[in-house]
Amino acid sequence: TSQLYQFWEVYKRMNLIWWRSPYYNIGRCFKGVFLGLLLGFSYWDLGSSASDLRSRVFVLFQTVLIGVMLIFSSLPNFYNQREFFRRDYASKFYSWFPFASSIVLVEIPYVIVISTLTFVCMFWTAGLDDQNTHLSGFYLWLMLVIFTCYCVALGQAVASMCTHILQALILLPMVMVFFYLFCGVLNPPQSLPYFWRVWMYELVPTRYYMDGIVTSVLNDVTIRCTEKDVTRILSPNGTTCGEYMADFLVNHTGYIINPNATQPELCGYCLYERGSDYFSTFIGWDYNDGWRNFGIIICYWFAAVLTAIVFAYINRKAAR
Repeated sequence: TSQLYQFWEVYKRMNLIWWRSPYYNIGRCFKGVFLGLLLGFSYWDLGSSASDLRSRVFVLFQTVLIGVMLIFSSLPNFYNQREFFRRDYASKFYSWFPFASSIVLVEIPYVIVISTLTFVCMFWTAGLDDQNTHLSGFYLWLMLVIFTCYCVALGQAVASMCTHILQALILLPMVMVFFYLFCGVLNPPQSLPYFWRVWMYELVPTRYYMDGIVTSVLNDVTIRCTEKDVTRILSPNGTTCGEYMADFLVNHTGYIINPNATQPELCGYCLYERGSDYFSTFIGWDYNDGWRNFGIIICYWFAAVLTAIVFAYINRKAAR
């Protein structure tokens, strides 16, 4: 039979198997809801102060967890299906390509649902909709879906390379360490050692994922510092705060809360005026790179899918 016919039949069978695996899929949906609610209520109704700005970054950073959880959830199912495939392949029922492409494609609808549940449970409870447009919310959802699809495909790619699930369970946590350490959030790129900054920071996909969603969510936010965020400065006698800080503000971000104040009143300086001040100066990201980052994540996803398919062919027969 043709490859197309084999693919269609195997894909239908994979869909039936996934549909008849309620513990697998309901469990993953529960993880998505749980993570979304946990993040949403842990960062409940964030405001627009400078300290809330950093909390917005960290709630976005922790959405990486849903991808990590789905990676490890997908491993047992992949290995079970590969054992069935090897039996069928030895009997010449169908080829390796229909199996490899089907097991990648069958995950996509479920991943979209799980990512959407996480987004819905997190976005409004954490207050990320405050001062944001519908486009930024849509972009966050879209990036979350594509990144989660990439994570599942990455898990399948690593699983297809390894002969046993224990090997994958050893390898994947080491990959996750690089995802977290070099994405630019925990440590801005200018603070990284030169060796890691010139290649690892540019290589990890989480760098582009975080770049995209952080700049999208923070770009339109107007910062209103609370008292704990304000730096107090005493201006020279006979000079207003605005006059005293004018030259400084030409080359630095932020604003003066009381520009007309004079001694003995202290000047109030807020470090950021807009959300874009934070990610452009502290991390070095640019809002205009949003769709570039989206395209790069798509490329990473395709690369992971291609790797999974190639190694499904290489390891199509069990080791003797």
